[in-house]
Amino acid sequence: MRISPKQLASMRAFVNGTLPDTCMIRVQGETSDGAGGYSTTLTVGVESACRIDPAGTAVQLDITASGERLRRIWMLTLPATVVISKSNVFTINGVNYEPIKIYDGHSWDVSSRAEIVESV
Repeated sequence: MRISPKQLASMRAFVNGTLPDTCMIRVQGETSDGAGGYSTTLTVGVESACRIDPAGTAVQLDITASGERLRRIWMLTLPATVVISKSNVFTINGVNYEPIKIYDGHSWDVSSRAEIVESV
């Protein structure tokens, strides 16, 4: 089904009205530490309206040298005009999250969405 640009704008406005939180979106990069390693850096970010919801009962299992850890998966919704990538870090209510899956190429592009987990 095709929708008109006016209908799409109306749908986007409706979704934007359901985004109660504020999200700081930054890009994560790596900087040499001068000793053969690197340190993680975050760029200055941009603010956007957002909503974060539990993604059902889904969790992600992380296995590190210090042991196993379960992290709850959340669904992040942003306005459709916000471009997101796997290198983004999202700060919502003082908590940093990283994307594990980006949803793009929607039939009707009314929002930008990603599955995110709390950063370690």
